[in-house]
Amino acid sequence: ASTMMAAVSVAWWAVAAASLRFRADGTFTVLQVADMHIANGPASACVDLSDAHRAHPCSDVNTTALLRRALRAVDADLVVFTGDNIFVDECTDV
Repeated sequence: ASTMMAAVSVAWWAVAAASLRFRADGTFTVLQVADMHIANGPASACVDLSDAHRAHPCSDVNTTALLRRALRAVDADLVVFTGDNIFVDECTDV
């Protein structure tokens, strides 16, 4: 199974690399999204908040809203997700 996954991954990158192009103005924008730690949506409270931020509701919904705004604002040519994007220890539907 891991060999098949590696082959699919390589094939996907070959297709993506063939279609990636610089814009007419010579730019190419990459948006990297790292360590989102998504778990159970509204049921997953944010951690490591400052005292000022504890007064406001915070959950995975904030993360997805931020991601939505970033995607609209950046208009990236390539979006790369890296790091710990799913918080498996708390996620009930993985």
